[in-house]
Amino acid sequence: MVKIITVISIVMMLCACSSVRRSGGSSGRITATDRFLLALPQSGSMTIVGVSGRQNTRNAEIEAAREYAARKAALFHGVYVYSEIRQSAGVGLFNVYVTSDTWLDYDKEFEKYMERLEFDPNRDVLDVDNRVYIRFTYPASPGSINHRISRRPDGRPEWVVHQPTHIGGFIAGVGTSARQFRTYDTFSKSLDAAAVAISSTISTTVENMESMVNHNVVLTTRQVTEGYLVNFMVIETWVDPNTQSVWTLAVAQRGSGSSQALRSEQVGYPVQVEPPDQVGYPVQTEYPDQTEE
Repeated sequence: MVKIITVISIVMMLCACSSVRRSGGSSGRITATDRFLLALPQSGSMTIVGVSGRQNTRNAEIEAAREYAARKAALFHGVYVYSEIRQSAGVGLFNVYVTSDTWLDYDKEFEKYMERLEFDPNRDVLDVDNRVYIRFTYPASPGSINHRISRRPDGRPEWVVHQPTHIGGFIAGVGTSARQFRTYDTFSKSLDAAAVAISSTISTTVENMESMVNHNVVLTTRQVTEGYLVNFMVIETWVDPNTQSVWTLAVAQRGSGSSQALRSEQVGYPVQVEPPDQVGYPVQTEYPDQTEE
């Protein structure tokens, strides 16, 4: 009888310990990919994570990831963001139309940034989910950022649910994109959305207009967001394992002016101030061709 009681006591103690561990853990598991995609600046340099879909050769994957990282480097030095959303409502419950356009203006001569990106092929490359991530080092000193990885019990980052507006001395913004045909497009659209989110805290105007179309009244709401950003950095990226949508947490600072002359001097290239007047102008973002398997 003594032996049976002892065994039962041990089992009860183990179950109690296990129960305490489960109830005490309120954070989700942080994976190696999560840590790899955390890109906080270091002393005298910043970390930029490039990404590529599967290519025919490893060199092609490296070059694609390097070019994506170079785009991030160009945005760091200055980007003018313009976003417009129009919603028109006419007669009838279902006569609602929404159009949106995003326009980013920045230095697209990536070669000068690509040659300054460095990485260790034995330490800074991660292959996961038919994607190749490369963690580059870029010589820039944006300052320190106090941010750490935090996951909810369902695995989502805390910043996906409670989106921050400021981190330290930086304006913060969260962007997301559904999965596109090309990996490069998915990550770039998510990054662009984060830039728009940051710019929305700088300048957003809403205009209501009324017009007549075929003797019917059409109400249109036009929302415009724009701003000039410097020290733009992506500090964390998360890929939803269920949908493969990409979420981007970025920070930036407001540029000291918005005139064409000032932006040209800061960025070092001529920029176009105003987007085309008509609705539905093409997004001024160029993505390189990639062959994904």
